[in-house]
This record gives sequence, structure tokens and C-alpha cells, in this order.
Amino acid sequence: MVSNVIMYQKKGMDDNGKINNKTSIYYRQLGYKVDDFRHILSNFDFRECLIYLPDSKESLVCLLALNREGKNAIPISSRKKGEALLYEIIGSQAQFIITDEKGLDQLFELSSRIKSLTAFVLHSCGVFSCETVSAIG
Repeated sequence: MVSNVIMYQKKGMDDNGKINNKTSIYYRQLGYKVDDFRHILSNFDFRECLIYLPDSKESLVCLLALNREGKNAIPISSRKKGEALLYEIIGSQAQFIITDEKGLDQLFELSSRIKSLTAFVLHSCGVFSCETVSAIG
């Protein structure tokens, strides 16, 4: 779960927050990234959003941006696939999901059983795109 990944070392904006054993980010950088993504989210009208990303800086940015926008963030482990992932999606009744390219592939495999879902896709180059995943017909 993303919410317990970051370990606070100090409170200053120029100090590091440790995401995991391999990754850390300066709090100031984190704040800028959160504000940038929050601006994108503000253009969409929704209450709940799934986060289907591996534990990373990006997943933390998404979680915090959703929180600042007053949206409900529902993290899903990136290890969930197939039926387990479908169960989480249907059970949440969320209309939006934040994922990466691998997650989008998983969603398209399940698309015949998903009513309608808008995906914010984080590409490996760091750019987001918006895709619709739904059953055809």
C-alpha cells in the first residue's frame, strides 16, 4: 500500500523523503510534482480514483494529488492481475484509474468485463495520457 511507503527523515523542504530502499525524493520536488498533477486532475469530475501503480515516486505523487483535490484514492497492488484486479475494479465502482503501460495492458485484457473506466496512463517517458477502457457494444 502506497500510504505507508514514505519514511520521513526531517521536516525541511530541502530534505529527502525515502520512498523505498532504492528511491528518494526531495520534499520540495514532491510538492511541485503533486501540484502539477493536481492541476491535471482538476479538469475531471470524479469522486473516487483507483491507483494501479508499483510503489514509486509516481504512485506517491498520485496519492497526494488526489488527496489535495479532495478525491478518494483507492490503491490497488500492482501485483494483482486477472480476476483479483477485476474484483477490485468492480467492487470500487470508480470510473477513473491511474496506471502505467503494464497496467493498461492488464486493463485491456479485462475490457470485455469492465463497464467503463477512464485511465490516466503514466508512460515510461513521464508523460500522462488518457485512455478509455470499456466493453465493446
